[in-house]
Amino acid sequence: MHENGFFLVEVMVLSAIAFAIAALFSLYTISGKVMEHTTIQITAGFLAQKQLAYIKGDTAVLQTYQNGIIPWQDTDDPVPVKKNGVSYVVNTTVAAVPNNEALKKVVVVVSWEENHINKQVSMATLVSCHG
Repeated sequence: MHENGFFLVEVMVLSAIAFAIAALFSLYTISGKVMEHTTIQITAGFLAQKQLAYIKGDTAVLQTYQNGIIPWQDTDDPVPVKKNGVSYVVNTTVAAVPNNEALKKVVVVVSWEENHINKQVSMATLVSCHG
């Protein structure tokens, strides 16, 4: 006897395989977006840490910009800072610590736009102005 077409079980197996392949492609796309987002966030954190390390390494900068805004790496580099095709705006502020003239509070906020949404990472530390 000659049969035309497929059995129901064959159709179900083929459908399951097609569904699995579609799910894998979907996961691949999602994982790529997650990796991109993570890379952007890590870069923003790195920029904030780099700015804090710069200030800790040269505390004279704190005297120059007392209670004000410290430029990126104390240079005239254009803002925003561009890394891996993303534009980051690095805002660094220094403020006096009440009742302690030897300490300054330094806050670094790194912001960027991702998928038309403004995002930011911030880090803060206290720095001794007297070494």
